Amino acid sequence: MHDRLLATFIARLIKSVLIIIGVLIMFKIIGLDGIAQSMLAGAGISAFVIGFALKDIGENFLAGILLAFKRPFSIGDIIESNGVKGEVINLNLRDTEVKSDSKIIYIPNALLIKNTLINYNSAGFLLQTFTVGLEFGSNYNEAIALVKEVLKRNDEVTDKDHNDSAIITDVTAGVAQLNIRYWVETATATNKAENRSKIISEVLNALKENGFVLK
Repeated sequence: MHDRLLATFIARLIKSVLIIIGVLIMFKIIGLDGIAQSMLAGAGISAFVIGFALKDIGENFLAGILLAFKRPFSIGDIIESNGVKGEVINLNLRDTEVKSDSKIIYIPNALLIKNTLINYNSAGFLLQTFTVGLEFGSNYNEAIALVKEVLKRNDEVTDKDHNDSAIITDVTAGVAQLNIRYWVETATATNKAENRSKIISEVLNALKENGFVLK
């Protein structure tokens, strides 16, 4: 199966059921029917005790099942949850592995189910943003048009939606905040930091060459 998490869950579930059935059949064959019946009778109580003792593990296990079927993200997606933002590199039944700033962070699956989850990948595209400060009184429309032209010339940027690629979001302390938004294809965004740095440099150089004062 292509879905690693779902395949692992189904395999482990089938394995556990077969082991239990095998043990009961073994007791029956060797003439220990009473032990088999006692095990079945005590299974409910044992399950309650074990479930209470391993509440957190069971909760994360069930959350992993929900994630396996609901699929709010896939391996390689950029997500943000519980104060952690990074790339999903692995999905387990207990936790989700996220790579952030060269660190591997393990987020319990239950937290992903309970709390807000942001997936920055949409339909195969990854949204990237950055903000540039312009001197108050600059020709903002010209700056916006210039930024859009730089983005259109860049091979890494898709043409998904250039209409919102550059907007003035705020003016603080005499500085106009120009927010730049663009999309890159998820499949080709293997060097996200390098690509983002290149695009920022191209935008800053273009603004400076055309006489804009950056703050």
